[in-house]
Amino acid sequence: YQRRVRGEETTAVGELFNENPPGAFEERFCPVCPAVSYTIVLIDAQGKNFSVEYDCGISFNTVQYCVHILSRTPTMDEGTFNWILSEVNKMGLNQFNLPLQYTKQEGCW
Repeated sequence: YQRRVRGEETTAVGELFNENPPGAFEERFCPVCPAVSYTIVLIDAQGKNFSVEYDCGISFNTVQYCVHILSRTPTMDEGTFNWILSEVNKMGLNQFNLPLQYTKQEGCW
């Protein structure tokens, strides 16, 4: 059984650098684009089911940040998802108390 993407494919190529300490790095998508700092803040014990990435940077003199909850499957157990949200809140990563935004997964698999 092989899954295939049914939606439109989009590719973005970035450059990673300053990959220290492990789980932290910077990325930029063009030589003149400002770099964004990324950090893996949570990962499941086996490193096979989910990870949580936090990125923060300044764009047009405004702080921009995101918390990305990443799953190896198109869906995630609600209990795991709620636990992750709780941990993210404990870490204070949603510094401006922005509302949660979901990325639609329909048509991807």
